Amino acid sequence: MDREEYQGWPNHATWMVHLHLTNTEWLIHTALGIVLEAPDLFEAADQLKEWVEGWIGNYLDECQEKTIDQTKTYSYLWQGAHSLLVDMVHVQLDGVNWERIAQVLRERT
Repeated sequence: MDREEYQGWPNHATWMVHLHLTNTEWLIHTALGIVLEAPDLFEAADQLKEWVEGWIGNYLDECQEKTIDQTKTYSYLWQGAHSLLVDMVHVQLDGVNWERIAQVLRERT
């Protein structure tokens, strides 16, 4: 995985997550609330990571449920694709520098 600096960020994954978290009013408001309520930067980063992972995990679970509902079957092909996607998302999120995102969000206020 590419961990070199990207667009002034520690790596591409960190840049991408920050981009998406600051792309809509609802997301930026939620992310700011999380990092500003935390007692310190490290707690802010942990809480932000936990929230993003939960949010994405819930979305992926909903996609899986809709696929089952629409097809009335859940083949090994869909199960394999879902598992691969979940694993790929987790690998990317593990590469995110959450402290840097929390720091930049705190500096916005």
